[in-house]
Amino acid sequence: VPRWLFDPMRHARWSALFHDYLCFVARSFEERKKADHVFKECMGDEGVASWRVFIMFSAVRMNTQRMKIMGKWR
Repeated sequence: VPRWLFDPMRHARWSALFHDYLCFVARSFEERKKADHVFKECMGDEGVASWRVFIMFSAVRMNTQRMKIMGKWR
Protein backbone atom coordinates (compact mmCIF):
# COMPACT_ATOMS: atom_id res chain seq x y z
CA VAL A 1 0.00 0.00 0.00
CA PRO A 2 1.52 3.35 -1.01
CA ARG A 3 2.55 5.63 1.85
CA TRP A 4 0.55 8.57 0.44
CA LEU A 5 -2.60 6.50 0.90
CA PHE A 6 -2.44 6.94 4.66
CA ASP A 7 -1.09 10.47 4.92
CA PRO A 8 -2.67 12.81 7.49
CA MET A 9 -4.81 14.58 4.88
CA ARG A 10 -6.09 11.27 3.42
CA HIS A 11 -6.25 12.40 -0.21
CA ALA A 12 -8.29 9.97 -2.29
CA ARG A 13 -7.91 7.08 0.14
CA TRP A 14 -11.27 5.45 -0.57
CA SER A 15 -11.00 6.13 -4.28
CA ALA A 16 -7.64 4.38 -4.41
CA LEU A 17 -8.89 1.37 -2.46
CA PHE A 18 -11.92 1.05 -4.74
CA HIS A 19 -9.70 1.40 -7.83
CA ASP A 20 -7.35 -1.30 -6.57
CA TYR A 21 -10.30 -3.64 -6.02
CA LEU A 22 -11.66 -2.99 -9.53
CA CYS A 23 -8.21 -3.67 -11.00
CA PHE A 24 -7.96 -6.89 -9.00
CA VAL A 25 -11.26 -8.23 -10.39
CA ALA A 26 -10.74 -6.89 -13.93
CA ARG A 27 -10.75 -9.62 -16.56
CA SER A 28 -9.61 -7.52 -19.52
CA PHE A 29 -7.70 -4.41 -20.46
CA GLU A 30 -11.00 -2.61 -21.13
CA GLU A 31 -12.23 -3.29 -17.61
CA ARG A 32 -8.92 -2.03 -16.25
CA LYS A 33 -9.31 1.12 -18.34
CA LYS A 34 -12.82 1.64 -16.94
CA ALA A 35 -11.46 1.21 -13.42
CA ASP A 36 -9.06 4.10 -14.08
CA HIS A 37 -11.94 6.36 -15.12
CA VAL A 38 -14.00 5.31 -12.09
CA PHE A 39 -10.99 6.28 -9.97
CA LYS A 40 -11.03 9.75 -11.49
CA GLU A 41 -14.75 10.17 -10.88
CA CYS A 42 -14.50 8.92 -7.30
CA MET A 43 -11.71 11.37 -6.52
CA GLY A 44 -13.90 14.21 -7.77
CA ASP A 45 -16.77 13.00 -5.59
CA GLU A 46 -14.39 12.70 -2.64
CA GLY A 47 -13.46 16.37 -3.00
CA VAL A 48 -9.85 15.93 -4.11
CA ALA A 49 -8.33 19.05 -5.67
CA SER A 50 -8.47 19.06 -9.46
CA TRP A 51 -4.68 19.35 -9.83
CA ARG A 52 -4.22 16.28 -7.63
CA VAL A 53 -6.90 14.38 -9.59
CA PHE A 54 -5.05 15.18 -12.81
CA ILE A 55 -1.70 13.95 -11.48
CA MET A 56 -3.05 10.78 -9.89
CA PHE A 57 -5.28 9.88 -12.84
CA SER A 58 -2.40 10.47 -15.27
CA ALA A 59 -0.19 8.17 -13.22
CA VAL A 60 -2.67 5.27 -13.19
CA ARG A 61 -3.42 5.68 -16.92
CA MET A 62 0.29 5.66 -17.78
CA ASN A 63 0.75 2.51 -15.72
CA THR A 64 -2.22 0.83 -17.43
CA GLN A 65 -0.83 1.78 -20.85
CA ARG A 66 2.61 0.50 -19.84
CA MET A 67 1.06 -2.80 -18.81
CA LYS A 68 -0.80 -3.05 -22.12
CA ILE A 69 2.39 -2.46 -24.09
CA MET A 70 4.20 -5.10 -22.05
CA GLY A 71 1.32 -7.52 -22.55
CA LYS A 72 0.58 -7.76 -18.82
CA TRP A 73 -2.65 -5.89 -18.13
CA ARG A 74 -3.01 -7.35 -14.64
